[in-house]
Amino acid sequence: MGKVIGYCRISDRSQKTDSQVDQLQAYGVDEIITETVSGVSADKRLYELIEQMEEGSTLCVLRPDRLARNTKMLLEVVEKLEEKSIDLVIVSLGIDTRTPVGKLVLTIMAGVSQWERDELKIKQKNGVKSAKKRGVKFGPKPQFEEEGLQWAMQLYQENHPVSYISKVTKVPRATLYRRLKERGITRQNKQQI
Repeated sequence: MGKVIGYCRISDRSQKTDSQVDQLQAYGVDEIITETVSGVSADKRLYELIEQMEEGSTLCVLRPDRLARNTKMLLEVVEKLEEKSIDLVIVSLGIDTRTPVGKLVLTIMAGVSQWERDELKIKQKNGVKSAKKRGVKFGPKPQFEEEGLQWAMQLYQENHPVSYISKVTKVPRATLYRRLKERGITRQNKQQI
């Protein structure tokens, strides 16, 4: 059986690791790694620690929020651990992946997290459909007003160069050509300028 390494994290220097260290020592870890970094930071010493840990060792934390800010991030850490055949103990939840029940609980957490993501996608999709039915437009707002488009089409009919029209009206060339085609507008003088 490999080493059991305790990991404790605080978000800023105003906090203390003493309580976490005491509880991890009471749990019986072989070594404790501490760091001060925000829970959302992607640049944690934790990731270096996982890379350095040997197969068959165990990472032990008091609470899941010491590893990650949310379930999705926690499951990403769990995946890294699984890739390296490292077990995980989360003391406050009674999760110990060295046991079948601990593995089951993490599998259930992963399933619930995936279900939540799928449900959110469905809600977003339905919300977009509903908004489109009500006439809500999606995508970036045009940088030109409808009056600018009318002016651009008028300038086009007066045979002004398209580059000039786009510059002064802020109507993109593609938009101008599309609207002209939709309305069947052509230049008075067929010569392209």
